[in-house]
Amino acid sequence: MTDNAVLLGIRVPENAQIWIDGQKTSQTGTFREFVTPPLEQGEKFTYNIKATWTENGKPVVRERQVNFYSGDRLMVNMTAPPKNNAAAANSNAAPNNPATPKP
Repeated sequence: MTDNAVLLGIRVPENAQIWIDGQKTSQTGTFREFVTPPLEQGEKFTYNIKATWTENGKPVVRERQVNFYSGDRLMVNMTAPPKNNAAAANSNAAPNNPATPKP
């Protein structure tokens, strides 16, 4: 991973499907890792992440908007529901996202 890339880890159930900015990913398992291409230093970037799976016979859909800067390392737990659905839908920061801007 280069210094200007971002490492994104996503925790999901084994049977989940994930889309990042509308692009379906192909990884499997309960923890998926993605590395961005090198990014411009100091600029803010955003990914929209969507995960779907079946739980107890019912479909589950979770979405997060993740803001980050080059060099960040992010962990997004899609298995945990947003603390407040209305706030999560309107928030720029993703729940369970420990990303902080780098100086």
